[in-house]
Amino acid sequence: MLGEPPPRCGEAAGDGVDELLGGRVAAAHLRPFENRSHSMLGGVDWLVDPFRLDLMRRALVAGLLVAVTTSLVGTWVVLRGMAFMGDALAHGVVPGLAAALLLGIHPVVGAFAAAAVMVGAIAAIHRATRLREDTAIGLLFVGMLALGVVVVSRS
Repeated sequence: MLGEPPPRCGEAAGDGVDELLGGRVAAAHLRPFENRSHSMLGGVDWLVDPFRLDLMRRALVAGLLVAVTTSLVGTWVVLRGMAFMGDALAHGVVPGLAAALLLGIHPVVGAFAAAAVMVGAIAAIHRATRLREDTAIGLLFVGMLALGVVVVSRS
């Protein structure tokens, strides 16, 4: 019929899902979306409907917190000339991971140790030479990754 909303999950003719589960499908899954016809938003219900679920509201809050935090930290990192640091650390922990696995230690311990060595070496190179931090990061990135490949290939 014109003007009637389409049938919801479990209400379609011959579906039988709602009857099989004793009415729990409509009760458990469709409760946040029941009063669609009473919305004052008109044609944008599809945009608002997901946020009637607690999970989506919490995800939105978490996303906003991450956005604000990373924008502040990201600005500081770029101004310091260390924008390459995240990628360099991700690849620089390879020798620590490889050594930890060879020694039977938990890989996180090896990764943390390699990251600490890399950060300390970046600071030492920056203080002892006239090289900028991003140059030291680039040098150690390549060196640590090469060391990791050598350790993995020798095992």
